[in-house]
Amino acid sequence: MYISILVKLVKQAANHVIIAIHSGHCWGSDMEKIIIELLKPITLKKENCHPLIFEEGTILKVLMHTPKGLLVCDDSNFNFTVSLNDKNKVWREL
Repeated sequence: MYISILVKLVKQAANHVIIAIHSGHCWGSDMEKIIIELLKPITLKKENCHPLIFEEGTILKVLMHTPKGLLVCDDSNFNFTVSLNDKNKVWREL
């Protein structure tokens, strides 16, 4: 069975970070064992799209570290980043 993979390049400051988004399920290296819990709701907004709301108490799987945050994945395999500056304010590591 072939699994389609979409690779996006994300520029953060002077570094280039490759983020792989897997269409089958969340994956990563050592990050597979790390999960976080949202302490406050997060609303993701994009032009011409309905906002996505992640409620307080949502558990997210960490896929990888980026220079300024964590790439996380929810149960529906949706990936986004959370800021390291928000640790213990918006989210906490479990």
